[in-house]
Amino acid sequence: MVVMTPQGHIKVPGNALGYAISGRNQYTLVTQVEQEAALCYLPGPTVLLEGARYEQNNIITIADVTLPEHKRSSFCLLNWVTHSYVRQDETWNFRLWKVTNEVSCVDKLGNKTLLFRDAVVLDHGTGDVCSDINQKFPSCSSPAQGSMQPPGVVGILILYGPVFEHLASVFTDTCASQSLNLAQDTPSTHTARIQAHDCHVAFTTTRVQAGLVLVKFGAETLDVAKDWLATVLREEGTLLNNFGEEVSFN
Repeated sequence: MVVMTPQGHIKVPGNALGYAISGRNQYTLVTQVEQEAALCYLPGPTVLLEGARYEQNNIITIADVTLPEHKRSSFCLLNWVTHSYVRQDETWNFRLWKVTNEVSCVDKLGNKTLLFRDAVVLDHGTGDVCSDINQKFPSCSSPAQGSMQPPGVVGILILYGPVFEHLASVFTDTCASQSLNLAQDTPSTHTARIQAHDCHVAFTTTRVQAGLVLVKFGAETLDVAKDWLATVLREEGTLLNNFGEEVSFN
């Protein structure tokens, strides 16, 4: 098992003058998780400064999904963004944040198959928020869009495999139990709002192909989102039991 939890914030500078720029900061994560292996990747949030344009691509390859469940790959991947430091009472008008997640599997013959691709876009230049999600999961965009008023945070957590199945079920079951009265929900997508430290955390869960579970969340402040996520992970116990104290957000 491998755990990667870079601490602190990932600061992305930008063009403070506000005029259009063609360039952007880019980051690409490429990883392959073999059968019976597990990856836990929980980086600190990306902080977008004034005029920042940032794009991240996560390309993950897992073992054959037809393997017996206990032999499959497992991974937990987090991406989240904020445009403020709450305690310093600072906010910035960033221009673009885009995260693309791509998951493929390789069978025993070495053939690679794309299982899932998802993109989240926050574009303050055009006013588009989560534009790619609107086309795929219409009910997923509302919580994030409503919560990205300064200060705010938006995040995506992807869970897959036997190691993280119970954690994934906690998110899906919680959403299902709290969204029974929401008429706009579809059977595969649930929305919930949870009161946390006098502020709201809104999140959706979607179980997609091959058992992948997406958790997309939005909160009024980074501290609220961080405390909420840390509480869920600590109380559920999977990360602590398998990866140790290093996975904590404290």
